[in-house]
Amino acid sequence: MAVTDTKKRKKAKASKPRTLRERRFTPEKGRTPIVAAVVGMVGALGLGAGVWARFFADPAPEYWFWLLVPGAALLAGAIFWGDEREPVRVGDAGVAIEKSSEIVRVPWCDMQRIHLDGGVLVIEGETLMLRIPVAAHQRAVAWVLAEGMKRVPDVVDVKRSAADDLPKPSDKDGESMPVEDYQVAGRSCAATDEPISFAKDARLCPRCGEVYHRAHVPERCATCDARLGGQAIRVP
Repeated sequence: MAVTDTKKRKKAKASKPRTLRERRFTPEKGRTPIVAAVVGMVGALGLGAGVWARFFADPAPEYWFWLLVPGAALLAGAIFWGDEREPVRVGDAGVAIEKSSEIVRVPWCDMQRIHLDGGVLVIEGETLMLRIPVAAHQRAVAWVLAEGMKRVPDVVDVKRSAADDLPKPSDKDGESMPVEDYQVAGRSCAATDEPISFAKDARLCPRCGEVYHRAHVPERCATCDARLGGQAIRVP
């Protein structure tokens, strides 16, 4: 009886479909948010003073331009630096950045190039581009590069020396969680170009996330050549 029960449990575990998972990384503590706040306040003060001098003072002082334009530039820079506080997600569905209430995602199969631009990791997709500040997201960037080398090595254009300066990825990094709101409806089957009308009809390559219709899953992925068949992942 015990042997039979064990076999049943193993069979049930083996037949359980794999689900999409990812890791969520919040920005690492550092000086950047403080710097952004200070720069933002200085920029706002300069912008406000410039607007007052230009439109409300009579006569307008000649220095209004040197308050208005630099103030606007500093405020814009603070907003850009503030983006470093946005959480990053890395996993089966690619790489995503949480922007307010929206998740902006680039699947692995859509990535065309992953490279460094100064202190920013740039992920170029077919229609979207993600920019991840390395200083605020060292562990997230390390995971992007590690996963990228396993899933889509041809698009990773980062020197090994740069990757070696990052923390070594660990299972303790980030928060492991199911992929939320992954939209596949509207995409086309990579094997037949048939539109995917419903998420339940989609099957994903476990390596690069390429999308296939459940009726036309090939033996190997057309994008990364991974073995598919029963290994394809269902979209929740």
